[in-house]
Amino acid sequence: MKYKIKDICTIVCGGTPSTEKREYWGSDIVWLTPKDLSVYKGKYVTDSLVHISKLGLNNSSAKMVPVNTVLLSSRAPIGYLAIAKTELCTNQGFKALISNESLLNHEYLYYLLMSKVDELQSISTGSTFLELSTNTLKEYEIDIHSMSEQQHIVNILGTIDDKIESNEKKIVKNKELMARLYESISLNKECVRIGNIISEIKERLDDRKAKAFSVINSGELVEQDSYFDRRIHSKDMYKYKVIRKYDFAYNPSRINIGSIAMFEYNFGAVSPIYIAFTCDKKYSYYINEFIKTKQFNKEICLRANGSVRQSVNYDVFEGIQIPLPNENDLIEYNTKYSMIQESIDALKNENTKLNSLKNLYLKIFFG
Repeated sequence: MKYKIKDICTIVCGGTPSTEKREYWGSDIVWLTPKDLSVYKGKYVTDSLVHISKLGLNNSSAKMVPVNTVLLSSRAPIGYLAIAKTELCTNQGFKALISNESLLNHEYLYYLLMSKVDELQSISTGSTFLELSTNTLKEYEIDIHSMSEQQHIVNILGTIDDKIESNEKKIVKNKELMARLYESISLNKECVRIGNIISEIKERLDDRKAKAFSVINSGELVEQDSYFDRRIHSKDMYKYKVIRKYDFAYNPSRINIGSIAMFEYNFGAVSPIYIAFTCDKKYSYYINEFIKTKQFNKEICLRANGSVRQSVNYDVFEGIQIPLPNENDLIEYNTKYSMIQESIDALKNENTKLNSLKNLYLKIFFG
């Protein structure tokens, strides 16, 4: 049966307390923004990066929404989805949908909206950036199944999501193992300049190879374990720097923990704005963990140039100190690290297949 969203849901918009009032911020009220969901992979959300106070809530257009509210980001970007597992509020980048549970299962609504993101983007408007307005969402029409069918769909898709979430938790634990492995091998080791074991990549891309490679463009390298798999061909490809598996790249004007990544494909290229460096493969895993540490972050902060926007060029970067284990310890480290990495890769591959299966079911159930 078809309904307009306004006939089966209550839509609650968010708001932002004044940033000039310190007393409005930093308390215990969960205040969700699209940024919170940009790297979040779960279905249910219970916390936010930033909290607000009761005073901030009362003096803004933000409103508390109950457990099981479906949260849909409505701008920058449109289409992030989660279900509130605790009472919370949001900024104006969300539309919070409280479903009439006698007609619409909240989990079913979550999956239905997931299948309609492209449509919701297509009916959004805006000159600077697209925004899905409250009125447009209210008038949006959806075709829903019976309550028994809704529950059946939720059971199938929920089982897949549960497995994906379980795998994600295992991946997190494996990454914690990697961090502990690094801590154990780096403890009390003599430090050397990282420039002693790396070298800058200056090789430019051969335009004849530019039709099939993975590319990292300006502004894309923002977090560890980023994956790049796009094919781009343009007249400027000859400016791009060649990068191979186990090489590293970073944007010198945005460097911090999480802004350097190890390349995971056999052959690719990075935008000229990036600094790329390589090393003997035996150091790659070790460096990959070092750049995630507080020690690395401290070294970066000490050496960064600039008052408004700090940057770290290669000459500065190669002067950073890194604790270096001996050859035998490094061999043992790489053996253990490789085993953990294989486990992570297997879990990621399984989740890729599960997500494909989930997308297939979404098409079957929702067209």
